[in-house]
Amino acid sequence: ERVFLQYIRIYEKAKDYEKLLKYYNLVIQNTDAVNRKLHYLNLKADILSDSNKGCLDYEKAIETYQEWISVKNKNKILLGIKDDYAGSYASIELNIKRRLAVCYLNQNNEQEAKKIASEIIAHNPSDQIATGILQGTYFLNNLELDQQPDADDNNLYYYDFELDDIMQNRLSNFKLSVVFTHVNDLEDEKLKGSISVARSKIRKLEDSLNTLNTQRPKDYRNTCLAIAKIIDQYMSKDTEKDRLFNKKVRFEYMIRSLVAEGDLSVKTEEVPLDAARYLYLESSAEIEQLNQQLYINAYVRYIVSFFVERKDIPIGVTKSGVNLNPTTPLSYFSRYRLNESGVNFVNACTMLFIKKNNLISQICQQICESKNQELISSITEVFETALGIDSFENINSKNLEDLWIKYIFWFKQKLQDFKQAVKEIDKIEFSTFWLEHHIEKIEEYLRYNILLAKDNERMKEVIGLLNIASRFVSDKDFDNRETALRDIIRKGRSLEKDIFESPTPFAFDTVRQVLPEICNVAEKKLNELFVAYKPELSVEIINSNTFLNNRECELRFVLKNKLYCQTVREIEISSTSHAACIMRDINKDYIKGGNDETLIIAVKPTADQISRKAFQFNLTIKYKYLVSPDDTIEACWSEDFSINLFKEADFIEINNPYSAIDTSGEVRDENMFFGRDEFIAGIVNTLRNKDNTLLRSKCIALF
Repeated sequence: ERVFLQYIRIYEKAKDYEKLLKYYNLVIQNTDAVNRKLHYLNLKADILSDSNKGCLDYEKAIETYQEWISVKNKNKILLGIKDDYAGSYASIELNIKRRLAVCYLNQNNEQEAKKIASEIIAHNPSDQIATGILQGTYFLNNLELDQQPDADDNNLYYYDFELDDIMQNRLSNFKLSVVFTHVNDLEDEKLKGSISVARSKIRKLEDSLNTLNTQRPKDYRNTCLAIAKIIDQYMSKDTEKDRLFNKKVRFEYMIRSLVAEGDLSVKTEEVPLDAARYLYLESSAEIEQLNQQLYINAYVRYIVSFFVERKDIPIGVTKSGVNLNPTTPLSYFSRYRLNESGVNFVNACTMLFIKKNNLISQICQQICESKNQELISSITEVFETALGIDSFENINSKNLEDLWIKYIFWFKQKLQDFKQAVKEIDKIEFSTFWLEHHIEKIEEYLRYNILLAKDNERMKEVIGLLNIASRFVSDKDFDNRETALRDIIRKGRSLEKDIFESPTPFAFDTVRQVLPEICNVAEKKLNELFVAYKPELSVEIINSNTFLNNRECELRFVLKNKLYCQTVREIEISSTSHAACIMRDINKDYIKGGNDETLIIAVKPTADQISRKAFQFNLTIKYKYLVSPDDTIEACWSEDFSINLFKEADFIEINNPYSAIDTSGEVRDENMFFGRDEFIAGIVNTLRNKDNTLLRSKCIALF
């Protein structure tokens, strides 16, 4: 289905209506999404009923419009359509019927046309086209179908959905559905009148819903969390004006996923504990006004999770009633030890108190009443280290609360500075100074120990991305630089996805915001890298003077790719002058920057070329290289070489005394340095001891 949709977009741009009809039919036959089937039935009928598109067939257009109405009627419960035409499908269906009536008129079937026009008038008495059909004053040339109101910006179709409908559909084992709404009904002013923005949002939202359809969350918790993900992905910057994609709605569904009545997922689901804590923390601040008991359940589970294993966190909501209350933490403080570090527990409670400061007195009192000296000591040690104060011998609820208030002030300041340091990454530069400065700054804040353990791990991963960027900056080799950038993109996207799947406070609200910028800069640099490091291929012939052997000669060439350039790929060797030449030796079809490859080509000169003892040989090399991470371009190098021919019998080999040491080896024959006496003497007399006397014990290597 995705492949079909890609073809549709291509042929829409090309305005190839015959092929569009083919792929519209394929999508209509294969899709399970009702809204998509309706959408492409509409488009198909429009082409069939438009005389300007070369596929005019009113009979098939009528069948298609009728199929649209039939599919809509069969699925109106799933789609949330009401019989009174009050829903968002009303204007769309009326427009479909208007077009259907026009098609009947084109077939001279006035009876059916007037019947449908009457239905339209019943719901929209001011409809001019329907009125014209009934009164016999409507002429076909009054209306071009492709100028119908749905083509106007204000009536552009836009996919939207009601969250409660999705909940019902999901739990009833239906596919997620979406409902048509007009752009002018949306509260997002930026979207109004913008066809391109609306279509982009349609496709993204549609893809998200289709993905959820394939994942098929089967229980209440997973369904709520899936909806929260959609809301977060499409949340408007001005969330106050967005009636659907806003923080309040997102939090409400995140809360429902773990703390609503009947939830048993704490014992059964494999959602990470850090993610559960994040949801509890957010819900403790968001739902107090909505539901006091859910609020208590949320913060109690949040605190208790630091003292027991995941399976032992109290569910708290039963069919017979609610059994979690504000005093529940006291029993856990008294009976259990912390199963994590004191710093992690103190920071977690501090974040809770920042959201709900009315809890600090209550929790401090319960900690002291528990008489758990190990717990109390671990908490005060955190305060002493952070605030630089002397240790306390006798702690009571009052001075513990005072200490915690001071710590909150210190914590908020450091956390704010830390968040600012991370946010500055969104102005990222891949330069040595910038990277060193920000890595050092973030590492400094990490030493304050103000983040939860999981947030701390994720910040170290961000530092790892910046260190990879440093590797990219310092390295000159193309392959190493490309690998570094691809690593940043891959790891950054993976971390962003992980944070969304398993959110934690600092990571979700701060780190997740800068990861796209890091990845975007890496992608930009990667594209620039391919442009700046285009391969530079050069070819040298080793034996332009060669001899015949059985009327055949071997030509040797060296292909070189310039140092630091990107790899030459898919090399193809040919010759325009000697099409029948044979490649004797080529080890691979690529050459990395700074590397070379030897070619041995067998050529059979013509009788005329042999008699003239010379000929021209053309060498043509086709190859590809990357111009972006996924796109290659083909290039061609071609040159003619002059070849001199000798018979093997006529070839006189000249002894070369240097051949034995042409690459390496010791020179022990002084005759090899003929004519270099003065040069060597100069070197000998230049090398001296520290006291300026001549250095007599010496070994000289000449290259």
